[in-house]
Amino acid sequence: MAYIEVNGKVLEWARNEAQMSQAEAAEALGLKPDELISYERGQLKPTLGVLRQMSAKYRLPVATLAMPEPFPRSKLPKDFRTFEGREPRVTPATAFAVREARRLQEGMQQLLAEDEDLAIPYTLPDVRRNILVAELATQERERLAVSVDTQLGWTNDGQAFRYWRDRIESLGIFVYMLEMPTDDCRGFTLREGENPVIVVSKEEKLDAAKTFTLLHEYCHIRRSETALSDLGWNPVEKYCNNFAAYVLMPEKALRRVLSLPQRPEVVDWEIGDIKSAARQLHVSQQALALRLENAGYAEDGFFEYVKSLQRVPEKKKKTKPSKGGVPPHVVRLAELGARYTGTVMAAYERGTLNDLEAYRMLDLAPKHFGKLRDRIGPRTAANAATKDLF
Repeated sequence: MAYIEVNGKVLEWARNEAQMSQAEAAEALGLKPDELISYERGQLKPTLGVLRQMSAKYRLPVATLAMPEPFPRSKLPKDFRTFEGREPRVTPATAFAVREARRLQEGMQQLLAEDEDLAIPYTLPDVRRNILVAELATQERERLAVSVDTQLGWTNDGQAFRYWRDRIESLGIFVYMLEMPTDDCRGFTLREGENPVIVVSKEEKLDAAKTFTLLHEYCHIRRSETALSDLGWNPVEKYCNNFAAYVLMPEKALRRVLSLPQRPEVVDWEIGDIKSAARQLHVSQQALALRLENAGYAEDGFFEYVKSLQRVPEKKKKTKPSKGGVPPHVVRLAELGARYTGTVMAAYERGTLNDLEAYRMLDLAPKHFGKLRDRIGPRTAANAATKDLF
């Protein structure tokens, strides 16, 4: 049996990168805890089979595990948005999503450094910390240029999410949708490099919830803050939640879908009215309740009341994907966004990237690459991010 000469410190580093304890890793690998400790101390050399198992569980290439020395430990972003204010859990899946977001962005920054004509720089100055949330929300809604007529004209929540995403990406921000359990977190931001990144969990079932997360994280970027991003009520998170609610539901929009008094006063809302208005605005009922409560049109505790009425959908058992399904090039476009994909395609058209480099940046097989190319067309990065791509 062949044993592989590896540095035990690299194996320890890899496990830590996956956010796994020794006990968790040993169980996942089918090893006794003492065996794993011996591997990490360099007292035992793994077989290729064990190394491949580690590669799969840690979600790192075998070549990385065979490095002579470990890389420095990656720093996790601090601003996570979680479900119902829970403490964020950084499981291997979420740790991988962070690494994947960094990998995508590092590749993109290298590309933009080679071809500056493709860059849409993020040039907005950070906003002052003492600005009132309503003032900032009004300012940013105008910057994003989404009219109430446009918002009410969307046919479904998915179209709404894509439109908000495209507007944010037009400012030089990349938005990715990556595999990340919503029990861990719903989204996070990265402010590393010239273009900020927002990551939204693709496992979030409701498009309206994805949109709220998107605007919540956009607020963190505009304020250049690092804080736990959840639905709790610490001042920063309360501010970002209120910001998202204000941007998505300005008073002008509220008056189009609800019978509001001329001046703020508590209204005894029927839940049917809330459902109907939320559907027209393409927001969640909870988000609408939060907005009405903060604006003085609902009694204190209305948000909690509406939240208590929401049924948490049971997790469906995973089934084998049916034949056909969503084409890979469509899935990849949704994950990477029109901003990233359009920039890669524009670089390919300009000759900045060759075939193989473009395939790798998109992580797409050649047979699907052509279909994606046809879907986007030879667009420039400046006009790649449009809702028409979907």
